[in-house]
Amino acid sequence: MNFPPGDVLASDMLFYRLRALVSDLQALLDPLRLKAEVTHHPQPLLQYISIPLPAGGQVMLYFDRIGAWIVVRPLGAHEPGELTAWPLETPDGTLIDVAAEAARASIEQRPLLSPYRWGRAEHSFITKLADALVALGVPAGDIHVPRALTLEGDRLVRDGGHSERLVLQEEMGEAQVEVALRPGLGWTADLEVHDDPGSRGRMDVRFAVHHVREPRPDMPLSELPVDDLAGLLREWTAADPETPNKWGRLWRYAPTPRRSGPNCGDPDDHCALASWFRWCGFTDVQPQKVGRSVQLSGKHLLVHLHSAASTAGLSVVQRVQGQASVTASRAAVLSQVGFTRQADRWADDAGVALFWLDRGSVPRPANEAAAHLMPEPGEILPLECTDSACKHLGCVLDQGECPTDIGSKWSDPHSYLWRQVEAPSE
Repeated sequence: MNFPPGDVLASDMLFYRLRALVSDLQALLDPLRLKAEVTHHPQPLLQYISIPLPAGGQVMLYFDRIGAWIVVRPLGAHEPGELTAWPLETPDGTLIDVAAEAARASIEQRPLLSPYRWGRAEHSFITKLADALVALGVPAGDIHVPRALTLEGDRLVRDGGHSERLVLQEEMGEAQVEVALRPGLGWTADLEVHDDPGSRGRMDVRFAVHHVREPRPDMPLSELPVDDLAGLLREWTAADPETPNKWGRLWRYAPTPRRSGPNCGDPDDHCALASWFRWCGFTDVQPQKVGRSVQLSGKHLLVHLHSAASTAGLSVVQRVQGQASVTASRAAVLSQVGFTRQADRWADDAGVALFWLDRGSVPRPANEAAAHLMPEPGEILPLECTDSACKHLGCVLDQGECPTDIGSKWSDPHSYLWRQVEAPSE
């Protein structure tokens, strides 16, 4: 007995799937006096749902073999169509809602309604924040809500970051802020000034709202509703960059630390490590001697520095969590050699932040709790040179004699380090 080839069976199954979608979609199109049909394009052997529009053009819904459902709608006579990608697991009801909304928006010559305009199938606090910003006059093009899937050419890009976040561009295009609603923290806002290495950092949302400084970065949703946060961000985007208060009421907790010097990557460089946790909002963290070891502690954070040559195990993480719970602090462990699998799993369940240490004494998140706690620092500036001759003439010391180990970076006249130094007066 002969069976048809697999691609023929797959094509037939897709045809019947599309016909079922058309049957449900037509009920939404009847009030618009539009008709949906299953058709095909002979060249790429593409089957798709077509919704012809009265003014010309069509809305299309089709399955792309790269792994997504695609909805395309025309925008204008001389404009490329708007294309959105949706995961394969998207419910049929959502797909037909998106297709029907694309048809309505095309007829009415308007953007898609929320949450579809942000590439989301359901409303969330982030889509509500984006909508509130648009209502306050922020251009939708300045708001980027990460989509689950994005098509770049013929490549499908999946967003692997935290879903409850958006990126807002400052009105003059000089900077951006990433706003997120994070578990255990609430609202966070992370600043980045474009073309300015060492500018990234978490912003003190609590002080901007309550005018009270506290050594913690959390701002629960219950204390800052979506509309109030939108107003604060709108003020930030519209602030005049020529004034001293160029970022409105939002300012970073602390300047971004530089890389460490001679003890580069050494966990004994405790002050440098503490500065990174002050940078992300725990502004009172300081090294503290405990017996023969040193830990970083503040009112709301306890960081254990695991200095042993072996990976940090379950007992280490549990002990730190127990110590932190006594003072209702957050617990974190920093290890140069990583963590055991048991410690990883337990820390994820308990919300303990795990960090590893890269060259330059920069803590890097090793689990999700740590990634929420500390933002990505971006390009980090090296240790600042203190030699006046090197600042004005370029590096005049031999590489082996340079006390800060910066070396040839100062001798390069195009280096950003050189540009930050005032030129010698004639």
